[in-house]
Amino acid sequence: MRNFSIDRWEPFERSILTSYNSAIAIQAVEMYTNMEFRDLEKIKGLEEFPASADDLINQLDTLELLKKPVENETAKELIYAWIKLQVDFLNVLDDHNENFWRMKLLLYR
Repeated sequence: MRNFSIDRWEPFERSILTSYNSAIAIQAVEMYTNMEFRDLEKIKGLEEFPASADDLINQLDTLELLKKPVENETAKELIYAWIKLQVDFLNVLDDHNENFWRMKLLLYR
């Protein structure tokens, strides 16, 4: 019974819930957009990330990345959350890589 204590069960439960929510968000993105990974660079390159789901949907429409209009508010929020997560991840990755090379250059001086 000790193996199922809260300190072991909770992370497992969170990972299952996250996987489930991510799968639904991915389905929404695939249903309403024709985005590919390289299209994230277009969104990442904007001056600032759209502040709301409606703003992001309008931006996707401007970039001609929408397959069809998104009427469902929940789908808009899912698309917004998924794309924001990916863009934030890319920004963190870029920052990590930049800091890594900066530290490498400082060590070899």
